[in-house]
Amino acid sequence: MVFTGELIKSDFENNTFSFSIFELFKGDYKRDTIWGKAFSNCSIFPTVKGIWIVYAEKLNDTTIELNGCLRSMALQRAEGIIPPPPPEFSENDEPINTLKYQLQKLEKRTEGIAIWFNDYEKLKKITKKNHHQAIKGKDNDSKNAFEIKDILLGFFMLTNIILLIVLIRKKKNASC
Repeated sequence: MVFTGELIKSDFENNTFSFSIFELFKGDYKRDTIWGKAFSNCSIFPTVKGIWIVYAEKLNDTTIELNGCLRSMALQRAEGIIPPPPPEFSENDEPINTLKYQLQKLEKRTEGIAIWFNDYEKLKKITKKNHHQAIKGKDNDSKNAFEIKDILLGFFMLTNIILLIVLIRKKKNASC
């Protein structure tokens, strides 16, 4: 299964967790909450509350396992590999080294968040592409159908043309 969702519970004693599913990209699931369990050393046990992209192995109708080899990641923890803090050369260099380390940490965090959103966008595109292919297979007239984005784009362009004409007329009237 692949989905975005929010970690709503982690139970260390039983190695169980649950996610509220926001958007399902792969797999089938009828409920809005799914439960998981860490079964082995390769399992990820999610502890960071918040929004996740989850790549999971579905064990049965209600239980998943997060494998450490997959790319499940919490948005709040989207970080690249952070290097160790720089060695302290002298007391005078300590503030500079601390700032350099904080800057590296921020750069890695930014990179991690970019990776998270990149994965999310790829999942959206794959889902959209698969959806469109399914619709085309069912309906050959889909080429003639307008999508909402096409209608909005046309409306936006028409509004801009009208606004441009009004501004040109006002400018001509003001110069007279």
